[in-house]
Amino acid sequence: MLWTDRIFHDREGYCVRFVYYERDGKLIGYQKSPAIPISTQELLEDIEGFKQAFELPILTMEELDREIASFPPKPKPDRGQNQTLDRVMTELDLENTTSETLN
Repeated sequence: MLWTDRIFHDREGYCVRFVYYERDGKLIGYQKSPAIPISTQELLEDIEGFKQAFELPILTMEELDREIASFPPKPKPDRGQNQTLDRVMTELDLENTTSETLN
């Protein structure tokens, strides 16, 4: 996963948010709250990324929400291989071992 600083415009004005991408450039999501450095050192480190954000188009949360909503649903993981604890213990013959250990 990659991320970049991007400038957003909304009802309250302009701000910088992080936008997250797959390595192939496909949008994953974005940070809902604006980027707020918590120290002067962090602000100094962020300034370069903020400056680079001006070289890219300004985004809106609504625009990204629409794009994310248009993605096809992700396939759910195949859970067909899951087994119950009792079955695993039986297969490993742990029920007898556990009983013997407790006695």
